[in-house]
Amino acid sequence: MFIQKLIKTINEKIEKAGLRATFQHIPNYFISSFGTKILSLVSLPILTHFLSPEEYGLLNIFGTYTIFISTVFTFNLHSSIVRFYFEKKDQIGSFLFQIVFIQSFSLMVFLFISYLYRESFSLLLNLPKKTIIFLAPIALLIASQNWLIFFLKAKRDSLTIRNYNLIKSHLSFATTIILVYFIIEEKYFGKLFSEIIVLIFSMYYVSKKIIPYLTYKIDYNQLRFMFSYSIQLIPAYLGGIVLAQIDRVMISNYLGNYSTGLYSFAYILASIQSLIATTFFNAWIPDYYNLMNEKKYKKHDENVLSILRIITLTGCSLILFGDLIGKLLSSKDYHDGLYLIPLIVSGVYFSTLTPVYQRNISYSKRTIWTSVIIIFSGLLNVILNAVFLPKYGIIASAFTTLVSYFLQLIFTYIVVRYIIKIHYTKLYKLLYLTFPIILSSIVYYIFIEIDDVLSLQIRLVTFIGCVIILYGLSFYRMLKTINN
Repeated sequence: MFIQKLIKTINEKIEKAGLRATFQHIPNYFISSFGTKILSLVSLPILTHFLSPEEYGLLNIFGTYTIFISTVFTFNLHSSIVRFYFEKKDQIGSFLFQIVFIQSFSLMVFLFISYLYRESFSLLLNLPKKTIIFLAPIALLIASQNWLIFFLKAKRDSLTIRNYNLIKSHLSFATTIILVYFIIEEKYFGKLFSEIIVLIFSMYYVSKKIIPYLTYKIDYNQLRFMFSYSIQLIPAYLGGIVLAQIDRVMISNYLGNYSTGLYSFAYILASIQSLIATTFFNAWIPDYYNLMNEKKYKKHDENVLSILRIITLTGCSLILFGDLIGKLLSSKDYHDGLYLIPLIVSGVYFSTLTPVYQRNISYSKRTIWTSVIIIFSGLLNVILNAVFLPKYGIIASAFTTLVSYFLQLIFTYIVVRYIIKIHYTKLYKLLYLTFPIILSSIVYYIFIEIDDVLSLQIRLVTFIGCVIILYGLSFYRMLKTINN
């Protein structure tokens, strides 16, 4: 009886907050994101068994370059799909056609140039010459994913997104493991060949889910819209890459691929938090536009804080227990970097707060400010890494990422409040939510060296405390409502 009343009360609160549609799509986004991440985590012990930290670090550096190429050489046009869909839904067919054509043609040109000058690219990027030919195809894989995800997200077709991501992840997992196992030398090539197989699948999915919607037409007004919207965001996306990836490139240059492998492994575990944030924010996008268009700002803020509480609790979990997960999923060669997880999680946490304000900049169509902020934060990250990385080692990168993401949040808030002057959620409400994150980090580093059993008990008590801080008042009100 009590459980039934509790569930009913929770459902009523969700309905009252206007999050019903969002929560209906969250399971699909959750399964999509976490199905992908779980397979990635399952593959970690296998990959870390077959690949040395140097090879694992090389793959991460290669991945960074493909993300860069898929942004710059496609003009980032896919980023305009959602915004255009909510303005001129009936014209989306021709809009999509132009994006698919321009980005595909551009990457084919890059493929030709990179193959022709592969020795120069190898020296410039510090990658083996034989890997250069894989850059453009894997960038095309990322582009095809973007076409599908951005379009389906606008349509709120979370079921198709879920199916696509799950099939893609399982295919990638299976082919990577098989190829890495059977390749005798340079086993990291197994992952690169696997991505080519996944590209073929992704293009098949595009042919089924995108091409039927295409209208083969050139519209100069649409071209002007997509370029004016997307070009302004390229520096922002590149800045985001710098913030999220440049530390690994610089660690590779200063300390070598072994340290890069340790840091990358810790970062992957910490990034589970960003998947939670992406899951909820993706499901919430249509509601966000509706609330802003209808000026329902109070409900907007309530939704934001409800989502952020879940993200905060995820962050606390990873800070307190992430190293234990890491030990289960990797060989001992990778354990030396696990102490970095709480610092990296804290930095990633601030990056998940920033979209609360960043989305308002996109809504106002003044996306140049997003670029300015992220470029500044990215450059700051580079400078801090260049100064402190050679002196203090990989822990410096964890600290510089934390500082850069925090300042990015503050600058984004300032722009939204004082320059764009659009509705914003009060900053102190967001900063209040950081207290459990800070508490969890302090507890972790104070008790990191003590007996494992006692340490686990202290972490569990701390986690319960974080739950009480975040949900104690809400839970008390729910119990009161049920009793009444």
